[in-house]
Amino acid sequence: MLLARALTLGGLVAVALAFTPACSGDDDDDAGPDDSAADAEWVTTTDAASGISFELPEQVEPQTEQIPAPNGDTLTATIYFVEVGDTGGVSAAVYTVPSGTQSFDLNGSVEGTAQSIGGSVTSTTDATIDERAALEADIAFTQNGVEGRDVVAVVVVDDTYVLQLQSLGEADADTIDTLFQRLVAGVALP
Repeated sequence: MLLARALTLGGLVAVALAFTPACSGDDDDDAGPDDSAADAEWVTTTDAASGISFELPEQVEPQTEQIPAPNGDTLTATIYFVEVGDTGGVSAAVYTVPSGTQSFDLNGSVEGTAQSIGGSVTSTTDATIDERAALEADIAFTQNGVEGRDVVAVVVVDDTYVLQLQSLGEADADTIDTLFQRLVAGVALP
């Protein structure tokens, strides 16, 4: 089972995702995320406040949290999370940042995400999401004795919104990448 919560780390909020391994003794080969989620028809979701649209494997109700920022301000995190298999998931999180914030530390955000799941960043790559500069990262982690992988992308949408996309789980690297590429491809920024 995958659980999601938001943490303030690295100057931005990191969506902390934790999973419990599939029951031992269960030979169910689809315990982790599988390609069927990437192949299925995804639904478009539009965040009401920001106008950011993205596709997810299914329609979900967002979780909204007010989170104290390191400088004393409050960030609003709107998190859209879909569990994929027993031990995987994808998420899109829209962060509303306080006015007057001068810049965003994308590297700090990625490091904060890694810290929040007890992992380490194994690589980062400059990327583009819907024609905006972004940072993608690969994070390795171990939870409950099971190795996992998290692929994260963070993009500054404008002076008010930051979007963070994640695909993670204990599945093979190709499955995590396939889900992540599908998530990124479905983004439309205002």
